Amino acid sequence: MQFHRVVPGFVIQAGSPFYNPPGAPDNLLRDEINANSLGLDRLPVMDEQGNFNPILNIGNRNLVS
Repeated sequence: MQFHRVVPGFVIQAGSPFYNPPGAPDNLLRDEINANSLGLDRLPVMDEQGNFNPILNIGNRNLVS
């Protein structure tokens, strides 16, 4: 088994790192919500003061530049 994502103290993810690996079924489940129809594609990430939009529930607020 291959682990393709490891975040110490949080998660280990195994399986195929590809979105649609070879041999995967062609029928995929549809998204439960349509983000575009809800307007989430136009939701600002930050306001003018540089604060994250609280609806996004961003846990780590440290920006890496």
